[in-house]
Amino acid sequence: MKNTFFITLSIIILSLFSLLFIMVYAFQSTIEKIAKSPFVEYGFAIIWFVILCLFLIAMGWILVKSYEAFIHYKELDRIWNVMKGHGAEK
Repeated sequence: MKNTFFITLSIIILSLFSLLFIMVYAFQSTIEKIAKSPFVEYGFAIIWFVILCLFLIAMGWILVKSYEAFIHYKELDRIWNVMKGHGAEK
């Protein structure tokens, strides 16, 4: 079960990073095509910065929730072992 958790977490993190790289590529191509004045470029830079901050916040939230789920799973596993009479897991 622990291996499944870490594999799932790795897939989520890798997919988020790949999404980030796709967003970076799309942002750069959009800047090259559209930005003709510094105001437009600054506007896109501000929008991109906000998107990047939201992305990092979302990734951190997913990591925190995954860690909480893992801790909860370990606690349930320990309780189950005690109930079966095998003792507490160290």
